[in-house]
Amino acid sequence: MAFSPDTALQYLDRARARGQLAHAYIVSGLDSPARLDFAAELARRINHSQAPDLAAMGSEGVHVVEAQSKSRAIVVDQIRALEHVIHQRAAPGRHKIGVILEADRMNPQATNAFLKTLEEPPPDSLLLLLTGSPSQLLETVLSRCQRLTLAAP
Repeated sequence: MAFSPDTALQYLDRARARGQLAHAYIVSGLDSPARLDFAAELARRINHSQAPDLAAMGSEGVHVVEAQSKSRAIVVDQIRALEHVIHQRAAPGRHKIGVILEADRMNPQATNAFLKTLEEPPPDSLLLLLTGSPSQLLETVLSRCQRLTLAAP
């Protein structure tokens, strides 16, 4: 089932208030900028941030991973850097948030490295895998994440 971004945020706000926020979500649907805006708003709500975007939230425990190599793939070193941040202690009242843009672009080595974090998530962490092609993710990744499909309001 697909939700408007506002409805999805309300759902996640209620889950957080009940202590039932999952450790990882696959966010799909809509276009890439809309998924990015959704992730930024969710991170602002969870960490009570006033930052305008995800890039500005780096000092607030938010780490963004996106394809940067010529091959347009997310490589294992990027995932290891994310894991380093996610395994640090969160500031009081905050979460460590990892956002993987176009998560379906993780190469096999990156995906395998990421599975350990998905299987044993550190406390007070949240992983957001943004993708337009969730079917391109490994079944083992899909099975360890909650799916959240966004739709136009």
